[in-house]
Amino acid sequence: MGKKILEDEGDIELTDSVGSGKEAPDFIRFNLPDNLIADLSMPGMSGIELTEKLAAKYHDIKVLILSMIRNEKSVVSAIRAGARAYLPKQDSTTEILMEAIRTFTSGDEFYLPTVSKIVFMSFINTLKTAGISDIVKRHQLTCRERDTQTLRRKL
Repeated sequence: MGKKILEDEGDIELTDSVGSGKEAPDFIRFNLPDNLIADLSMPGMSGIELTEKLAAKYHDIKVLILSMIRNEKSVVSAIRAGARAYLPKQDSTTEILMEAIRTFTSGDEFYLPTVSKIVFMSFINTLKTAGISDIVKRHQLTCRERDTQTLRRKL
């Protein structure tokens, strides 16, 4: 999926592109794009590293990660880093890419069902590892807190 696809869309303006993650910070600093499409595996700096740097310095720039990699570690790391969309190349058509770009540039997040399932399963595994009962205990009210809640409702 190259620049040509994006250039053919009337409502999407492709300002420029860089050849590596190492070139991206200077490009971003001088151009301040609203949105950025980054590959997870770029020479010089990964898409995750770039997304983390952007999240720390340029909060308004939205990032879509486009990658051949579709494993839990990569997907969850990209989202934790601040990616607003994650699109596996093998699951993408031109139409899906355009939908993802339009969705995330409008301010919403975009994840295909395959990515959503990876994130959900990661969450479930985290719950299992932490122990659901431990999480529930942390959020349960003490007897005194329950009494106070009951008293407040009566008033």
